[in-house]
This record gives sequence, C-alpha cells and structure tokens, in this order.
Amino acid sequence: MIVEAAEGAPPHFFLIGFRAPVGGQQGPDAEQVGAVVLRSVIGFSGAPQAAGDILVEDKPFDGQPPTGPFRYESEIAAFKPQPDVVVVDDIATFLDINTVPLPNREPDKFPGVVAAVPFGTLAIDRGGGFGPAAPQAFGWLPKDGPVRKPLAGTEGPLNVPPGTAPPQTLNGFKADQFDLPDMFQNAYYNGRPVAGALFKPGDRLRFNDDDGPGPVTELTIPPAPALSVIRAGEPVALALEPRVDTVVVDRKSSTFTLIWRATFPWDPALESATLEVG
Repeated sequence: MIVEAAEGAPPHFFLIGFRAPVGGQQGPDAEQVGAVVLRSVIGFSGAPQAAGDILVEDKPFDGQPPTGPFRYESEIAAFKPQPDVVVVDDIATFLDINTVPLPNREPDKFPGVVAAVPFGTLAIDRGGGFGPAAPQAFGWLPKDGPVRKPLAGTEGPLNVPPGTAPPQTLNGFKADQFDLPDMFQNAYYNGRPVAGALFKPGDRLRFNDDDGPGPVTELTIPPAPALSVIRAGEPVALALEPRVDTVVVDRKSSTFTLIWRATFPWDPALESATLEVG
C-alpha cells in the first residue's frame, strides 16, 4: 500500500500484521489485517503540541537501559480490543511507587508492578455524562508480569503433566516484526486497559490525581484524522474510522499522547492502492 500524507498530517505508520480471533487465541485462523497508526499530543491546557514520531519500540525512562522500565510502549500494535489509559511521571516516581519485586525477577533489576499502584481516579463521558470514577494506577503492566505474560503465548510443549503449569515466556514475540507467538491473545497489547469501547471524538476523560479534591485534568478526544483509500483513481469502500485506543497521561511533561488506530481485514489487492492521510 502506498501512503501519501497531506501537508500537516499527523505522524503515521502503516503495517500489515495479524490478530488473534477476537476473544480467542492465535492459531491457524489468525486474521491478517492492515493497521494505520496515528499519533497526536495535547497539552494539559488543551493546546496541540508537536507529536514526534510513531514509536516502533518501547521507550524507557530517561537514563534507564533498553530493558526498561518504560515510559512509553511501542505504538505499532496491529489491534487493541480495549483502550489503554496509562499515567506516567518521572523515574523517581516510578521507583518510589514500585517497591515490591515481581516473583523470580533478578534482584539487581528495577522493581516491578504486581498490582494496581494508586494514582487517583478516572471518569469517562461517552456522551451521556461522566460515569462513576474508577481507580486508576500508575504505569504499564509489565509484559513479563503475572497479568500480561500468560496472554503472550507459551513456549515449549503444550502437553504438560496434569497439575503442572506450562511455561510462560514471551516466545520470541517481536513487535517490530508484527508476528504473533503461539497461543497469543489480543489482550496482550493492553498495558493498562479500561472497560468499554475505543475512544471516539467528543469523548471526555477526567483524571483526579489524588484521593481528595486535588488537581483535576480533563481530556476531550479531538476530531479524528481523515483517512481514505484510492485504487486506479477510484475510492475504495473500506471502513477506516480511526479511534483512540491508547492515552498516555504524562505528568512530567503535562501532556496527553493519543494513539489513533484503524484496523481492517487485509486484501492483497490493496497492495497497489494509495492510503491518503489528511
């Protein structure tokens, strides 16, 4: 697929990958999909800011090794079944709140999250007023932790003796190769999922960052970037409605990073089509 972007178009990335059946796991019936990823950054004041590039690998906190801990995760997932809402700050805050090491983690490595570490609350208005505020936590759920790791597939024989847990390794998952390990589940892409549909323009998120009447920060999802597909000079009837599936609230930089994604079944005939990013 040929990508053509208008002047001033948001940072974007197109990939062809796979997703497991929704609600199921990777297998012979994995679906090949195309995915358009777009990025925007909005200040806490509501003003748009320079968005930078789409992240193709996890980004650690400043001064930390490539193995993390991570301030941002790679943004090139082929599909997310639920939106991620992640609150980050600086490395000092991360290390202060993550004091319990994960089981089997090497003692010289940074501590990892084993449960939701309180940040405050999140309330969402999808057009009918704000719903009840729900607890919100700092940081991403670690990919090698007890919540996300089992979703990332298994390595080795699946037929294990009764009462013996199968190995739970990442099985060589490489996001930059858009491939899936055996037994992969789409939920693995979610690092701090919230219940409900992906966010659409006009949806509002309200963050209260402590247990009392402390600072409240609101985000209104802006209009979606325009996408269209042309082949042989004619529009292609393809449902491309970007939705926000990732919001990173960065308290250190006072910004919201929004990741828009449009995922669609891939047809090899689209190889010669042109994707226009408005």
